[in-house]
Amino acid sequence: MARRRRAVLAVWGLLLVVCAVAYPLLENRLGAMDFGVEGSESTEVDRLVARHFPQFGTEQAVIVLQSGAVTATDAEFRAAVARTITAATAVEGVVDVVGPYDGLPGSQISSLSRFLCK
Repeated sequence: MARRRRAVLAVWGLLLVVCAVAYPLLENRLGAMDFGVEGSESTEVDRLVARHFPQFGTEQAVIVLQSGAVTATDAEFRAAVARTITAATAVEGVVDVVGPYDGLPGSQISSLSRFLCK
């Protein structure tokens, strides 16, 4: 049997109480760093995706294509999107790429375009 089991249990109990009290103070520091630049287009896209598509989470990468000359329905724009999807799929570590013309329009990132139009 342990000689100082009450002292050991008391130290562990005290440590547990200190950790419980300190956790709320440290919780904000335990999150991931924000590498966004306030006022940039990418930060605005991140904010809009988080608000309108919370199911994607903040760890997802979003690629935004914009053109002043062609629309999203033009063949030239669709070709650029297809090339971008192909390039993104080829990146090591990428698990899945969802294109704006895939699946149900209401659940796709492309639905966000109505919020980005000025």
